[in-house]
Amino acid sequence: PSLAALASESARRTLALRGPVGDPTAGIARTLGAAGYAIAHTGAARAFLFVPGTLPAGAGAVLRAAGLTGIRRFTGGER
Repeated sequence: PSLAALASESARRTLALRGPVGDPTAGIARTLGAAGYAIAHTGAARAFLFVPGTLPAGAGAVLRAAGLTGIRRFTGGER
């Protein structure tokens, strides 16, 4: 599986074990067209994983509308 798929599965398992019930992370990832998502094992941080060049305009507004704060953008990987 891809790294994004693996991270998403790990996040799903973390949410299943620790909650919160109804967490919007997977839905936000789908809405934004993310390749995947990740969540800290403490649940305090979320990450949305995008293929380079696919981050949609307005993504920050979608995250803020969902109640997320402290939004940061990082770039990684090989080019």
